[in-house]
Amino acid sequence: AIKKQSQAYFTLLCAVGCRQGEAASLRWEWYRNGCITFPAVSTKGAKSRVVPCPHSVQRLLADMVEREGLMFPDLARVTQAARYAVWKKAVLAAGCRPGGLHDIRRSVATWLYRTSGNLQACAELLGHSPQVAMQHYLAAHRPEELRELVDLDLPGW
Repeated sequence: AIKKQSQAYFTLLCAVGCRQGEAASLRWEWYRNGCITFPAVSTKGAKSRVVPCPHSVQRLLADMVEREGLMFPDLARVTQAARYAVWKKAVLAAGCRPGGLHDIRRSVATWLYRTSGNLQACAELLGHSPQVAMQHYLAAHRPEELRELVDLDLPGW
């Protein structure tokens, strides 16, 4: 079984699409009123952002004992490769094919954009400009979406 700390960490990655290093370095004082503030010093873009946590993440965090210092101390002390090994083991146990940790971020970005259609909000959640989010995180269109594009009646044709 995955420890509560690992479960909360990976649920957070899957829920809000933050970078795995950002999540590993989270501190309890950055979590208030159901939101996490990623300070500029902990983000790749050196810009702080506030990310609301879904209720599933809030429940997992409420069950954790520690309430000061690092939120995920066991995961913060290990390498990215070690965090990936935990992820891979859990995904394989669930009968799925594991991707990389950054694949979680791409999947979340694509899902959020496809369900909301709000590129600005998705980019803000990821800590990017909309152009960067579009270029790097949104997966290729599904065949039916591409079909809609090529089936458009162009003026004068």
